[in-house]
Amino acid sequence: MAFERLGGLFGRLKDRFGEGKVYQGNVEPMMSEGDVPFRGKGSQWDLEQAPLNPEAETWDLENSGTPSPQGGVPEPVPTFGAKSLSFLDKQMDRLGIDPSERDAFTKNIYDWSRQVRNIESDDNPMAAAGKYDEFGNLTSGTSAKGVYQFTDASVDTGKGRMRNMGFDDELIQGIHKNPQQWTDEQSDAMFLGNIFAQTDSDREIRKIGGGDMKARQDAYYQFHHTDPDEATTARVNRMMPYDNQPVDDTMQNFHQSNLANLIGPNQY
Repeated sequence: MAFERLGGLFGRLKDRFGEGKVYQGNVEPMMSEGDVPFRGKGSQWDLEQAPLNPEAETWDLENSGTPSPQGGVPEPVPTFGAKSLSFLDKQMDRLGIDPSERDAFTKNIYDWSRQVRNIESDDNPMAAAGKYDEFGNLTSGTSAKGVYQFTDASVDTGKGRMRNMGFDDELIQGIHKNPQQWTDEQSDAMFLGNIFAQTDSDREIRKIGGGDMKARQDAYYQFHHTDPDEATTARVNRMMPYDNQPVDDTMQNFHQSNLANLIGPNQY
């Protein structure tokens, strides 16, 4: 495979620069005025450093010779903040997750958390389920707020679970009593600490980390939103789907899903 890839690279270089200007064996390519030499370590020619356009491109051997911007930085993969990642590393140690599976495990947990955010609040940190008067008193609905819709009463419980799960005190003490004031790192830490600390959550977490899409719904209902109404269920079915979901469930919630789309999160 490697020789085939190099053979293809030689052909593309010859097409680009012309016969005789590509290094083969012990013969260095001919130079003409305006050509820019490229050398690797010592006196050896290094094809991996050979620019197609010295100002802009280098060959990417891993992608069959596709040119990529020289010095370009790949787009970062979305993931948790540093403290949440550190927490997940410790939990994967505890759960015995193989090192070769940890990137995928972390990504699956992260993707699930984004689904929960969108179901709960459309990922809006200022979302609030209840109505408040001019003095800040709750007049109707619940006190759920923030991206994960923690209620006022659940904030202290969540912080206690974070402490029990080993999050550092500095992070915990910095979490405001109002979830609308939380940073992304604080929100995710509260969510993860709350889920991982609950009895029997390991089983579902292992499934989610391993790619089980149905386990995402099961864990959401068991450990995060334990008393959903029909509109919430409809949002879950639409925004956290899984393969082979029962047709009856899908059809039963068709109109509810439309209603949830119109009403939005936590406004029912």
